[in-house]
Amino acid sequence: MKLLSELARSAGLPAPEKDIPVTGISMDSRTITSGELFCALHEAHIFQAISRGAAAVLTSQDSGLSHAAVPLLPSDDLRRSISSVCSAFYDHPSHRLITYGVTGTNGKTSTAAYLYQLLKFCSHKSFLISGGRTGSSLSTPEAPQLHQLLNRCLLEGATHGAVEITSHALSNRNCRTADLRLSGVIFTSMGRDHLDFHPTLEDYYRVKCSILNLAAKHAPVILSTTSPLLPLLKNHETDLRLLGRDICINRSNDTMFELTGPGGLKTVKLPRSPGYLQENMLLAVTAVWDELPVYSDLSEVLFTPPGRGEVLKLRDERQVIIDYAHNPEAIERVMMEYRDEGRLIVLSGAAGNRDQGKRPIMGEKLDSWSDLLFLTEEDPFGEDPMQIIRDILEGVSRKVPGKTLFIHPRRETAIGHALSSMEPGDTLLLLGKGHERTIRYGTTSRWWDEKEVLLHLARILDLGIG
Repeated sequence: MKLLSELARSAGLPAPEKDIPVTGISMDSRTITSGELFCALHEAHIFQAISRGAAAVLTSQDSGLSHAAVPLLPSDDLRRSISSVCSAFYDHPSHRLITYGVTGTNGKTSTAAYLYQLLKFCSHKSFLISGGRTGSSLSTPEAPQLHQLLNRCLLEGATHGAVEITSHALSNRNCRTADLRLSGVIFTSMGRDHLDFHPTLEDYYRVKCSILNLAAKHAPVILSTTSPLLPLLKNHETDLRLLGRDICINRSNDTMFELTGPGGLKTVKLPRSPGYLQENMLLAVTAVWDELPVYSDLSEVLFTPPGRGEVLKLRDERQVIIDYAHNPEAIERVMMEYRDEGRLIVLSGAAGNRDQGKRPIMGEKLDSWSDLLFLTEEDPFGEDPMQIIRDILEGVSRKVPGKTLFIHPRRETAIGHALSSMEPGDTLLLLGKGHERTIRYGTTSRWWDEKEVLLHLARILDLGIG
């Protein structure tokens, strides 16, 4: 519990006319409970929040609301103020934890999971805040939930952990992580994405690099020598640890990696995984390098989250790979991984109301690397699924409709047709949905589970799930 005046002071806001105790913080007028501070992103929800027991309201300076039944805290930068009061309410939990921020275009969720697992391997009581684990649809939760989760981790005795951080969360438009303090940063692979939110690729990269503003001075910053972000990091006071320079791969043989770095030679055994996932594992290994013994068998330590390179074996050496890849770079990396394993059948789509410019680029990649291509829905949101497919088709020039190119707006129909087209030794890639549990249309959604739908259709087609 905190006094409203304390929270106002933490955000640099004028003291309220009436000081009251605050029992919690919420941005949702539907679930707010008595005694909480309501953070009003939408003025229309204020009176509902008050009727449900909100003790005070943090609102925009230009909301026009000058009086209410409860004290008001007006702010000229509402998002920034929300972050400040949330951190202060929980006594700045990230300041008392060893917290790594994990960001990038692709591989954030898997890398954060690997780091969490490695921290446990190094005998730390660890935590993970990442997509699919928080109960939020956001990979990085809003500030009230983020600091509440960090505080809960502290109360449960955690000391080290990883937080997945998106460019949306870092941006000044959202400020979800503005009061997070990081003890280290990992940048995963970068590419084009979210240009519906960011005006340019340069702005997207700049916002990604702004995560360093959250890091302690000389905090370790881990990334690959091939990262396009390297030129943007030269003027930051950071301890760059580059995979490929500071931690080098001397030799590798399938799952055994002989590495050199500070302190000399170390060997790690990784689980059998595609190369793009092993790279994420090695980024996490770089973060905990100093704590690893000379030999570490991590084959039973590191587990990839569902929907990332998830393999299902079928009869006659057929296999299906479920992967979340949904932008040009990720799609190409996944297809390159499996290109030499028989015919490559690829099923993909693109999300609606998102970076329309990437769709023809995705089409070009899909066209170049696949033998058979199935285009279908992903999350259409408010767009016509067929228009999204037509945008992808702008990049497709080599495929013949009805022979090597098939279009099915309904995803389960596309998966059934792709499965029935498989021959012995073929690999089918199901891209774009991964772990997600819904397909979204405008303001509605329907249940979806890529793996469950796949298994159901494979049984109907008698493909012998192994």
